[in-house]
Amino acid sequence: MEYSVTDLNLQGVAKSVEPRYTHFNLYAVSNHYGTMNGGHYTAYCRNVEYDRWYKFDDCNVMELKGREVRSSNAYILFYTARDYQVPQVTALDG
Repeated sequence: MEYSVTDLNLQGVAKSVEPRYTHFNLYAVSNHYGTMNGGHYTAYCRNVEYDRWYKFDDCNVMELKGREVRSSNAYILFYTARDYQVPQVTALDG
């Protein structure tokens, strides 16, 4: 299955006066193996700190090569905006 891992561009799709987020990077994939009546799920997740992908399969965790992130069993894709900035948290006085 083909889907964008880096730089998913939704600029032509996101319609607003001032689109804030139009470019996205994949950070997780939920995979389903089986049928509608039953099956097995795995997850691929990216560790941002180490810039590595991992496969989670029940109690087993293993590192993935970048090319293995695209799965024909992908069920749900999770993206985050490339230009999203985490708000600063400040302590409250009191």
